[in-house]
Amino acid sequence: MIPENNRIMNYPRKITEGVYLVGNHFFRSYLVRGEICALVEAGVTWSVPQVVKQLEELGMAPEELQYLIVSHAHFDHVCGIPGLKRAFPNLQILASEAAARVLVKTKVVTGFFSEDVALAKNLGDKGQVMQAVPIPDPPVTINVDMVINEGDKLDLGRGAILHFNLLPGHSPCSMAAYLPLEQVLFAADCGGYPISEDTIFPMYFSGYEDYVTGLKKLQNMESSVLAAPHELLLSGSREISRFFRQSLASTVQLYEVILENYKIGRSQDEISQGLFQRFYRGGLANYSTGNIRVCTDLLVRRTIGAENFCQHE
Repeated sequence: MIPENNRIMNYPRKITEGVYLVGNHFFRSYLVRGEICALVEAGVTWSVPQVVKQLEELGMAPEELQYLIVSHAHFDHVCGIPGLKRAFPNLQILASEAAARVLVKTKVVTGFFSEDVALAKNLGDKGQVMQAVPIPDPPVTINVDMVINEGDKLDLGRGAILHFNLLPGHSPCSMAAYLPLEQVLFAADCGGYPISEDTIFPMYFSGYEDYVTGLKKLQNMESSVLAAPHELLLSGSREISRFFRQSLASTVQLYEVILENYKIGRSQDEISQGLFQRFYRGGLANYSTGNIRVCTDLLVRRTIGAENFCQHE
């Protein structure tokens, strides 16, 4: 079971000597300080004013923030980029090569910002957004300044070196970052979405086997802090290991449920609709229904695809 997610939390919040939590409960970014600074996760348009204000509260001069690490090219991880670049003129965008290819596609980027607007409206309707939400000025494309490959490192000085691992199970462009100095793991969405204390939404949108492999890899890392982009911050190796065990069990169970339903003759659409009804709650209900239906459709297709592949091995 996931420990209570500390919905009432002060921002900014010091996590370790060199890592600070900024943003809000639903969309979290992390400041990593060395001689220079990096921000892990860009969030959405709505979260940008909060992040900028909180970084100011931490006494960080705009020129200190040199790097923005984009864990993967999904709208809720990239739509904060334009606002952050305006606030921090020296900011360089880091992402995987696969993410860089996605972000130069005009149609895709336009769709991202449409979802960004829908998300802000949902949050506003629920009273989750108290301040005025900036109207996004969508760029045609988003350029990545530095491509990250498997095993790359980013040295921020004073021993703060971020290590990168490509983990393509959630999306083809996903990557995690790890700070050995303080054993902080920035796992992106590679561990699933924590809907509640006892429910994790598995997110193997690009491949079941890759996703499971990634979970096991993350579980085996020596981590004292798990810094997730949505609703979850864990400390202590025991709690972190428990989370990854729970996430892995939830993933395997969902795979088996989808497969069982498919084998007894239910259509892919019926199965997807059932998943939507099961999981569209908590923080996931902040997203548009269309967005989450795409997610459940992908889970069904990836499950059936993985099973068909195994049968032809």
